[in-house]
Amino acid sequence: MRLRFIFLLAGFELSPAQAHILPIILAPDELALKFSQLLLERGFMVPAIRQPSVPKGQARLRISLMSSHDWTDIDELFKALLCVGRTLGTIEPTTHP
Repeated sequence: MRLRFIFLLAGFELSPAQAHILPIILAPDELALKFSQLLLERGFMVPAIRQPSVPKGQARLRISLMSSHDWTDIDELFKALLCVGRTLGTIEPTTHP
């Protein structure tokens, strides 16, 4: 729950599902694919999920958390998400959670 709140404060749109998978909504498909690619270049495998797996216009990143991830891992991912989001214009440059 705490993690969802942090992501929402930063300006990410999340699916309402409450699970160990954190879906960040990024439409259109091309944006989700570019976001995923830039995260991979930073060492984070966060796949882009798009149609037909999700409805058209609801492309998303799928962050899967495991018990082996600690808060340092999550913090580094969050920083990478903010950096990529700012680069792609999906997060305001002055956003601070």
